[in-house]
Amino acid sequence: MVFTWRCLLPQTATTPTHLTRSSHAVSYVAATNTLYLYGGENQPRIPVDNVLYSFSLSDPAAGWAPVAASSSLVPPERIAPGMVAVDETLYVLGGRQGITV
Repeated sequence: MVFTWRCLLPQTATTPTHLTRSSHAVSYVAATNTLYLYGGENQPRIPVDNVLYSFSLSDPAAGWAPVAASSSLVPPERIAPGMVAVDETLYVLGGRQGITV
């Protein structure tokens, strides 16, 4: 199998800093052809936010967009969480909230 790398949305000087992160989780939902991003850090051991972002692979120019929560049960901000998509449901597991685990 041969893979080809392609930049869908180049980082520029105007890219919001909250989207430049490491130690995050990304999952793909095939039914909507969408990537979902959660958690991470852009400074060591400081979680960025607890916002779930979506990125449509059908319309990459639209960029990353926050997803509205369907309930008040939103996980806390996390560094290095695990996230998996099962059908159209996302599950977030583990991670840490800063220096403490």
